[in-house]
Amino acid sequence: MIAERLRGQKKSIIRQIVDSAPQNSINLGLGELTISTFSKKNREIYKKLQNETAIYTPNAGLPELILQIKKYYNAPQAYVCVTNGAEEAIFATLFSILNAEDELLVANPDYPAYANIAKLLNVKCKSFDRNPQNNFQLEKKSLQESITPNTKAIIISNPSNPLSITYTSDELDFIIKLAHEHNIVLIIDEIYKDLLFSGSGSTAFGKNMNIVVVSGLSKSYQLTGWRLGWVITQQEELAQAITISHQYISTCAGYFAQRIATEILQQHQQNSLKTLKEKLLANRDLASNLIKNNTNWKILLSQAAPYLFVNIESNSLEFSKQKAAEGVIVIPGVAFGKNGAGWIRINYAIEKSQLIKGIELLSNFS
Repeated sequence: MIAERLRGQKKSIIRQIVDSAPQNSINLGLGELTISTFSKKNREIYKKLQNETAIYTPNAGLPELILQIKKYYNAPQAYVCVTNGAEEAIFATLFSILNAEDELLVANPDYPAYANIAKLLNVKCKSFDRNPQNNFQLEKKSLQESITPNTKAIIISNPSNPLSITYTSDELDFIIKLAHEHNIVLIIDEIYKDLLFSGSGSTAFGKNMNIVVVSGLSKSYQLTGWRLGWVITQQEELAQAITISHQYISTCAGYFAQRIATEILQQHQQNSLKTLKEKLLANRDLASNLIKNNTNWKILLSQAAPYLFVNIESNSLEFSKQKAAEGVIVIPGVAFGKNGAGWIRINYAIEKSQLIKGIELLSNFS
């Protein structure tokens, strides 16, 4: 009765760990920012909209939102499809690009949805290495050797989930050049771009016609539950295909989510975003210092919120299962690929009192 594409498919390890934890556990696992910065502003925007009627929008999104997204990228000639969250944007993009005989390349480690969506599409997914022995630098030879005549697309997150570091300009230029030489579509998930601690974060969009960028406001403006994302491309034919896929997945993104996103982008809330990043940086340093002072664990310095990637030098899957049972949720690095073995991902974007208590429970000091 069940479709073959779903046989053996399970919830991600991330969700398995979260689901196994008792209610009221301290959640250092899910990639959600619960520090209060934009929640009040978002409620105020929503209150202004409550007299409006939620209706279908054009499949690609409200024209006024698409205009603001193009302004955000300074790309008036680009093509945009607004989706129900960045993950739907990823699904619709891969669905629109890949055939069953094609291959998708993903970094190891990286966000697990990429490989799982490929599996649902019956597409072969291959990985290339980021070296855990060298601060997860890109292994260029590994990427080169992964490419075959069947390689249709490469997908990466930048900044990385789970690493919270960016590719260096040399690494990114190498990936872009390689994709261009082999006529490979390069999909870059930039959902954490606006949470870089140094600078505002530059986009890779526009560096090459074959680059497709996925992003949204879920992380930077705390709209996770509103499910608002987008795809932006310079290729009209591809944008049309993604929009058709999106139509048959969900018709259109939610009306109120699109209206709120339009208001946010129009208001250019840079001061509030700066305040949020200051809070997150303070939390990053707090969590790092607590771990350094009370354990021998190695920490990969996070360049962007909201994660610390921490080497606990033991079985991180069993560790995460045990800690979830004890009431504190972290994600094992193997959820993101075998190169994450021995590491855990900690989300420090929660209120300080809960963060301190969670780190205490993790490292068994109090």
